[in-house]
Amino acid sequence: MAIRRRNGGGEILPRLKFDGRDGTIYTQDRVFENGEWQPSQRNIDPAEFCAIFDMATLEVVWAWFPSSGPPDIVAVPAGEDPGDAPSEKHKQGVRLRVKMSDDLGGHVRECISLATGFWYAIDDLHDCYITELPQHLGQLPIVSISEMVETKTRQGSNYAPKFVIDGWIVRPGDLPKTAPPPPIARKKPAVQISPPKPTGRSFDDPLPDRP
Repeated sequence: MAIRRRNGGGEILPRLKFDGRDGTIYTQDRVFENGEWQPSQRNIDPAEFCAIFDMATLEVVWAWFPSSGPPDIVAVPAGEDPGDAPSEKHKQGVRLRVKMSDDLGGHVRECISLATGFWYAIDDLHDCYITELPQHLGQLPIVSISEMVETKTRQGSNYAPKFVIDGWIVRPGDLPKTAPPPPIARKKPAVQISPPKPTGRSFDDPLPDRP
């Protein structure tokens, strides 16, 4: 486990999201239409997905997405212990920034996912990143999706992307060299939450509603 166990402030970036319930990966933006701001979603065919992943600033987070208001997030760099959950509503996940390929808009986006399948997909990718990094110092991986893996459970099917490194590139200028500062956590008593079990990879964890 290269990025340790699963355990708002900063710039606001457009989002890249993943829904493990149906394997949908998509971008989300806000557009001003009919006198108000509305969400705009663009689904991405996994076979067409390509982006530069900022694995150097990958974070593990405790995150809670309330129905109203900004997300409440506590983040630490990958490899550090995220500690205990700030509340029972917080779930463990990962946060990273990616720069989409020109065909997908070329924008820098933030991805925050609490889905277990996505967690393990990023963990596997991080292992490959660490292995290949000595030959590519100062560079970031260009990542695609080789397949969307289906796992059947008693509750139905869940999906997880299989990320692969297609190449390496010097850090683009629009990807900052440091991770965005984590928001200041609300004052809540710490609550113990068990990390994922190391024996086997379960996709039975409930998935959160899309924020």
